[in-house]
Amino acid sequence: MASLYSSSIMVSQVGLHFVQKYYDVLREHPAYLYQFYTSSSTMIRVDGESTVTASGVSQIHFLVQSLHCNEIELNTIKSIKSWSEGIIVLVSGWVKSDRFSGWRKFVQTFSLSHQDHKNIYIVTNDIFHFVREKHLSDVKEEEIKDHEGEYKVTMPKIPKMEPFGDGDKI
Repeated sequence: MASLYSSSIMVSQVGLHFVQKYYDVLREHPAYLYQFYTSSSTMIRVDGESTVTASGVSQIHFLVQSLHCNEIELNTIKSIKSWSEGIIVLVSGWVKSDRFSGWRKFVQTFSLSHQDHKNIYIVTNDIFHFVREKHLSDVKEEEIKDHEGEYKVTMPKIPKMEPFGDGDKI
């Protein structure tokens, strides 16, 4: 039996095909978007400090419909194979809605599960995140430059990890 993942091209093709279909339905027939989900699917929508979670087809349908999406412009589509023939798809872009003025940047991550008996993929998990962009002009210069004037990235300190078990074996 041939593997679904004979190459990363196959994963990318499935991801691209899924994204095209998903966003076409969202734009043209949003009432039918529920067909991408099942009763065990979950979705999270993040908007600033607000997070809304939905489980199952009807709750997800309500959450997607509440966005009132008018237009979507996609910027990035990336796919990677996941556990048990699944695929993770990352999408970024801009969305326009009746709920806010102008365009807002978003990132959406889908976990797709392969259904052997139907030879299709369904959305098991969906994270839709409005991205709040912090402009460089809003950041103090001393926050982004080190003592020699070079730009730097500050990483959070990671706490020291205690050994697992007896400390010699993992």
